[in-house]
Amino acid sequence: MLQGPLFKRFGPQVGYGSNLPVLGKPFRASFEEIHTRKSAGENLRCWGWLAEDSAGRGRQDIFFPDSEGLSITHHVTVIWDPVKGTYQFLEHESGEIQKLDLAGVMPWGSPGGSQAGSVASQCPLPAPPPDRLLRKEIPGERLIEGVLCRGCIYSNESGQTMIENWFSDRLFHTVHEKTIDGDVEAVYRLFNVELEEPDASVFVLPNPAG
Repeated sequence: MLQGPLFKRFGPQVGYGSNLPVLGKPFRASFEEIHTRKSAGENLRCWGWLAEDSAGRGRQDIFFPDSEGLSITHHVTVIWDPVKGTYQFLEHESGEIQKLDLAGVMPWGSPGGSQAGSVASQCPLPAPPPDRLLRKEIPGERLIEGVLCRGCIYSNESGQTMIENWFSDRLFHTVHEKTIDGDVEAVYRLFNVELEEPDASVFVLPNPAG
């Protein structure tokens, strides 16, 4: 398995924070993430799907393949529910389920949200970039996977580290991100984006025996 700073964390490197659950922005999409170390010719890929509803509930399923990329060796399901104030994690291979208080995982995690009925900002502020990277906005918007996105570039003075992030206000989520850190490159992208309300059954933890 690949080693190195970028391979210890999956998902977008640039975080967008909110002190409220994201309401009224339902969608469902597939995602893919590929990490590459060019000098060694190594690749690590994971993929899956995620969904969020108008009540702020969310689910993410992540699949990790074997070293040859031929079969799935690890499947994880995560569901968060600000209505009930719960955060659930299922590891399908072992059947292990963890159920946590959402308040201990997300700052707005009390039942009903910290301000029930409120909607998170449509113009979120990015979290402080890693390693004190400089931030530069990309002028204009870009249509990616059918949704408008606005972009930012984060880089250090040497230019060795660079993150290009494209964020959708409609989804309140990163749609595309490319990270370069020396010899390591990571690309995260959403695709097959559906701007519809997911069925309530999506946010019920599946039976591990099934």
